[in-house]
Amino acid sequence: MPELKQPQEAAETTTEQPLTTKKKRAMLEYMAIMFAAAFLLVAISLLIKVIDMKGEMEAANTGARENIALLQKDLDAARAESAELQTKLDEANAASSEAADKLSEAETRLSEAEKARETLEKTLESAQKENDTLSRRAQANELLAQAALERGDYAALRSHLEALGAYADALKDDGTALYEILRSYID
Repeated sequence: MPELKQPQEAAETTTEQPLTTKKKRAMLEYMAIMFAAAFLLVAISLLIKVIDMKGEMEAANTGARENIALLQKDLDAARAESAELQTKLDEANAASSEAADKLSEAETRLSEAEKARETLEKTLESAQKENDTLSRRAQANELLAQAALERGDYAALRSHLEALGAYADALKDDGTALYEILRSYID
């Protein structure tokens, strides 16, 4: 095993040799070039990244402006539609108010017509009662005139025929014919 130790010692002796200034300087230059290349790569990468970000920002800015323009257009359209709907609502309210006025007026007319109908019904009822009374009186005078004729009392017949003449409008067709016959006896 002692033989193995010798190559290790030989390797140690070769690595321990001090660096010469030339070698140190070459190594420093090599390291400086490597650092400069790394710095340059990082700077170029950063510059590309900034340019890319600037492009993305411009695209995002353009997209945002387009979205704002579309939103503004939609807002304007919604405002116009809202104004149109408000106009229609105002027109509908006016029409509703006008219809309510017409309905109120029609209800007033209906109420007046019902009152007039009631008055006419009362008047008709009263006229029918009066007509019935006149018809009864005419029939009574007719009967009295016939009785006076049968008795031969022409003076009573004349007075009943004169009274019957006042009720001539209330007589029916056969009553009018009888009146004319009785009248012929007096004349």
